Amino acid sequence: KGGWLDEFQLCEKHQRRLEFFCNDQQICICSWCACDHTGHEIIPIKKLAKEGRENLREKREQLKKTRIEPATKIKNSLDTRA
Repeated sequence: KGGWLDEFQLCEKHQRRLEFFCNDQQICICSWCACDHTGHEIIPIKKLAKEGRENLREKREQLKKTRIEPATKIKNSLDTRA
C-alpha cells in the first residue's frame, strides 16, 4: 500500500526512505540520520500522519457542528412560525 513517502521522499545523504521527523530541527530524517540527532525528539512520520488525520477529523466535526447547529436552529425557528 505504498504512499508518497515510499516513492518520492528519500534522504539526500543516504538515499534511504524518510521515516522520522526531528521535532527539534523540524526536518524529516532517515533511520541512519537519526544517529546524528541523538538527544532530539524523534517521532515516526507514520505516527505524525495518524495524529494529523485524527486532528483533521476532529476539526471537521467541529466545523460541521458550528455550521449545522445554527442552520438547524434557524430552520426550527422558521418552522414554528409557520
